[in-house]
Amino acid sequence: MTNVRKRLFCLASAALCTALIAVCSYISIPVGNLYFTLQLAAVLFTAGFLPPAWAIGSVASYILLGLIGVPVFAGFKSGFGAIAGPTGVFILGFLPAVAFAAPALYYLKKRISRRFLLYTAVFAGATLIVYICGTVGLCIYMPDKGLSFALTTAVLPYTGFDLVKILVAAFLCVRAEKISRGIS
Repeated sequence: MTNVRKRLFCLASAALCTALIAVCSYISIPVGNLYFTLQLAAVLFTAGFLPPAWAIGSVASYILLGLIGVPVFAGFKSGFGAIAGPTGVFILGFLPAVAFAAPALYYLKKRISRRFLLYTAVFAGATLIVYICGTVGLCIYMPDKGLSFALTTAVLPYTGFDLVKILVAAFLCVRAEKISRGIS
């Protein structure tokens, strides 16, 4: 693939990944009083599918689109108010998570052949980064509630479903890798 074709492929893929994150934020699965979106799975897939700079740019574009008023966040929300709310820092946490995962995968893919385990481990670390960012943000937003409140309301109820998202994103990245090898 020529350099220009590779850049065009990355640009188109990054745009599609940004759109995928937005679409997955709209998909809401109710379980009792909790609502689960597929947003994190799309963010993790983006980190595993695109080269590091393109993955970071794709997630940053998603966040910027939401900040300027395009309703791309969960529940069709947008604007600074959506980020400034109690769970908005989870969205901002996508950026450091991808900034960790994409370069780690780029480096480790050259050295580790067990791809599914590699993706799963790196995606678990990226999810932990999102949890840390969101928990800190929630503790700052609601300082009177404390850390235990933040963990029991915004992290622990979601860990099981997020584990499924990690596994799905890892599986999709392994499949996408095999398909892209056949194309190039």
